[in-house]
Amino acid sequence: VPHERRTARFRTVVTYIDKNEELWTEGYIDGIISETIIGDRGFGYDPLFFVPHKGKTFAELSSDEKNKISHRGIALQKLRKILINVLK
Repeated sequence: VPHERRTARFRTVVTYIDKNEELWTEGYIDGIISETIIGDRGFGYDPLFFVPHKGKTFAELSSDEKNKISHRGIALQKLRKILINVLK
């Protein structure tokens, strides 16, 4: 597959539902599917998911680096901000 067609996106959708509210948000990070497995951290597709602005795959990033750009972390931070405002 040519490089320009190897794009990928990790995406997470997080919801909060109670008797009064139905809220959702999402987090995502765009990357490229590597042609080789690189790195030994993480799991699943991490060794194949290359993050261009970091110059590394998810499996090469430290936990701190990954948490700062993680699709899950982004989604949860967005939901946290929404909940703080809604539940005041």
